[in-house]
Amino acid sequence: MGRYNIFGFFILGLAISFVGVATIFGVSYKNAFGEIDYSSSIKQLIFFVTSILIYFILSNIKFTQILKSSYFIFAITSLLLLMVFFVGTTIFGSRRWIVMGPISIQPSEFAKFSLLILLASLSEKLFKKSDVLKLIIFGSFVSFLPFVMVYFQPDLGTSVIFFVAYISFLINSPNIPSKFLKILFLLTIIAIPVGWFFMKDYQKERVYEFSNAVLFGKGYDDNVQKSLEAITNGGVFGKGLGFGPDSVLRFLPSKQTDFIIAVVFESYGIFGGGIIFLFYLFLITDLWMVVPKMETRGAIVFSTCSASIITFQILVNIGVNFGILPVTGIPAPFLSSGGSSLITNFAILGVLSSATKDKVFETTKVKKNDLEFIQYDM
Repeated sequence: MGRYNIFGFFILGLAISFVGVATIFGVSYKNAFGEIDYSSSIKQLIFFVTSILIYFILSNIKFTQILKSSYFIFAITSLLLLMVFFVGTTIFGSRRWIVMGPISIQPSEFAKFSLLILLASLSEKLFKKSDVLKLIIFGSFVSFLPFVMVYFQPDLGTSVIFFVAYISFLINSPNIPSKFLKILFLLTIIAIPVGWFFMKDYQKERVYEFSNAVLFGKGYDDNVQKSLEAITNGGVFGKGLGFGPDSVLRFLPSKQTDFIIAVVFESYGIFGGGIIFLFYLFLITDLWMVVPKMETRGAIVFSTCSASIITFQILVNIGVNFGILPVTGIPAPFLSSGGSSLITNFAILGVLSSATKDKVFETTKVKKNDLEFIQYDM
């Protein structure tokens, strides 16, 4: 595998994160005393450096060793998710963060990382034809545990990411019956309208406003409307970093997180925003190009699940910023403010880099019959 294929996704993640840190510095706002408050941007810079260190540490640990720690890591993140309901801090109606002094962590971000490792570990261990039922049961349990806990924080957008990882895991695991996948697909279709009755009022309101805007032309909600205004306001080359009225004057909500794409377009214009889009396109392409180069079962599942959730988050965030999708609260990977998200994304890239070095001849030898897939009538 070429050097670029191994490190290309890291270089692209680095470039996108650098733009994110610079943009967050540019839209730092005045505090109650009229002074510029750089605290959030300084924290992001610290998390940026920390994330790079975590990447290099994980990329130099054997993938098989990382998989051995999967149960422990998953148990820790599950405990943190549970703690959110008791000691978590509520912001904008959602209890997602645990505040520890000047630092706040979002356990649901770390749970993404731990789930990917555990799913890869399960596919590595439960590969025999006789293990297929265990693989489905254990894989379903560990996927829906964080899904349910995050859903009731409530954080519908992030919970869907766990489901995306779960589907990717099933498709790429050995011996999963096609009939099971078909049944799961039908259940998902049925669950979508049923899930409406379990949604919070503000979540339903977002769907109503999006539907009215797209189907009846009644205009978007204030958040999306301000996002579109900021994008349009940037023109070709932008207003300059820190000079965009919608972002600097705080007309644009969640400008450092959910709607940072709009800030990028307002600050750097179509030219700068287009470069970020190219970075994202290259990143997505690079992540998917690595998948067929993987040699072991665990590496294949981890790389596919990683590419799936990162691609999903990028497309959803861009769709929200441009009014193509309803507001979900999913940040832009590597670009948005948030230490937990940034660390998680670079940790995934670090393990992904480690997985590229995992060779099939280093794994335990098994009988030929154990590697044959079960054939099912369609």
